[in-house]
Amino acid sequence: MVSFLPESPLWITVLSLFTIWVAKNLAEYLSRGKYTVAANISFQAKFGNFMLWPYYWFTLRKEFKPLDLDAIRREAIKKEKAGTDFGDNWYETPYNILINIINSGRSQWTPIGFVAYREMFLRLLRKRLRFFNYIKNPDVKEYMEKNPVRSPIFVFGMPRTGTTFLHRLLSLDPKARAPLTYELMDPIERVPDDVEKDSAKRIKFCKIQLDVILSLIPHLNSIHEVGAELPEECLVAIGMDMPLLFETFHFLAEHCNEIAHIDATPMYENYQKQLQVLAHNAYKAGDHELAKKRWVLKCPVHLATLDYLVKVFPDAKLVWTHRDLNNALPSLAGLFRLGPDLTQPTFELDQLGKGVLTYAKLALERAEKFFTTSKDTSCCNVKYLELIKNPIEVVKALYKQCDYEFTPEYEKILEEYIAKNKAEREATKKKTGGKSMHNYSLEEYGMTKSDVDSLSWYTEKYL
Repeated sequence: MVSFLPESPLWITVLSLFTIWVAKNLAEYLSRGKYTVAANISFQAKFGNFMLWPYYWFTLRKEFKPLDLDAIRREAIKKEKAGTDFGDNWYETPYNILINIINSGRSQWTPIGFVAYREMFLRLLRKRLRFFNYIKNPDVKEYMEKNPVRSPIFVFGMPRTGTTFLHRLLSLDPKARAPLTYELMDPIERVPDDVEKDSAKRIKFCKIQLDVILSLIPHLNSIHEVGAELPEECLVAIGMDMPLLFETFHFLAEHCNEIAHIDATPMYENYQKQLQVLAHNAYKAGDHELAKKRWVLKCPVHLATLDYLVKVFPDAKLVWTHRDLNNALPSLAGLFRLGPDLTQPTFELDQLGKGVLTYAKLALERAEKFFTTSKDTSCCNVKYLELIKNPIEVVKALYKQCDYEFTPEYEKILEEYIAKNKAEREATKKKTGGKSMHNYSLEEYGMTKSDVDSLSWYTEKYL
């Protein structure tokens, strides 16, 4: 079919393509089941998918060719001009797992969705090139050898259990430091010897990436607030090795058993190096106080990889958040839904629900096994309802467990932040007519109370 299109009169070509597009969408509509939903995307995204559909369907541009790790690496080398060293080859296994999933499901994706996958891999590989080239610098190498990451706090738990809120609160302590989105996305300086210009350039790069995403799925911010200069979770940095960013995060639910067997120690070793580079950036700029601040880190995925985390960060302070799974699981399904919204025309909510249950079982059981067998490893447990009701008291209790000083200065900062946050949430509710910012249910995603009851051991122990 591709061969005759260019020789056909334009109107016949356009009519043929439109007829095929209508037939394809009609077939999808007629085959919809109880849990089938259309992607929640902007008009801009819908129009873009319509215009790009022929190019994707007939592979008329290189951007729509099946993903190939070697080809994307060659393109990264050409674009980045930072050598050919991608560092250790550990990343190849998770990259190829996801690439195979994407290529085998090609008919499921939209043109914009497929390009989003491709651009994600390209961006991460370009980051690897810059990163491993940069840490060869003798000054950077010496600093990293002398300054390992000491006693970081790691906040983790099932997604949608208050990890982001608690992380933001802990990041406000003047004695602590949380990595910002632009730092995690692009830790390597782009304008040497000019801190302000360098930060501005990296912030601009990050904002462009986020603006593109928000232009396609504007509701992202109502589910997980994003911003170039906001504290963000480790996944943005870890993505350099394990590419589970929001475009692909739903694969964690659907294919967690394929990913779970991988030894994640190298991933955490590279994460520590990224944190050391960020500390060195501050040290090089003359801000030695910032360079020495304790790291406050957060990522729900750590729940399933604690064995590897403590190998690399043996003195880490661990904080596990807990929430009623009747609320946490459908809320997590809503978060996972962002990926299919961006990449698929339609998808099945009950499949997301099944994936969420599989991931929850795996992650919670792994965490429980870790703490059962690691008797010398302590953990601070935080209940979601207590955190929402009395956030400052929860932080005080956590500080007491960690033997940190809770200062009047920090308490005042917390009071101001919580008041501002509450006012912003109330303003948002007014705009939506008093509706809750998030609406979800087990039933929406094909889950039942009995599904949650299968994890009753967790509820009985921690809630």
